[in-house]
Amino acid sequence: MECIIPEVLIMSMFDTPKDSLTIDVSKFQKAFYHLKKEPEFKDVMREIKFRGSPASPYSEDLDEALSNLQYIHVLSRKNPDLVEYMKAEKFTETWEKLRNGYNVSIQSLISKIGEIIVTSL
Repeated sequence: MECIIPEVLIMSMFDTPKDSLTIDVSKFQKAFYHLKKEPEFKDVMREIKFRGSPASPYSEDLDEALSNLQYIHVLSRKNPDLVEYMKAEKFTETWEKLRNGYNVSIQSLISKIGEIIVTSL
């Protein structure tokens, strides 16, 4: 099965009418770590690597993907606490291009992953 890049998985969390999310980095990392262990998602998330213990997993891939999305103006962060992420000016255009690059069954998995991660935060 086709692997999904971390940027797409993170963007899927924002594929809702809400324009922002509070992301606790520890919960965010743990949610992806545990989801990757699920047989349904293991293959499509195989490129996301983790280090650290199961109690405190860390993925440089996810951290870098969050930074990439900010750099290309897809997401932004609110001051002063910098844990509130918001859709930025290029979100919709970029999301449509990236999401439509996957077939319908993968798009369904992408949406499901986004929903699960959001509820874990």
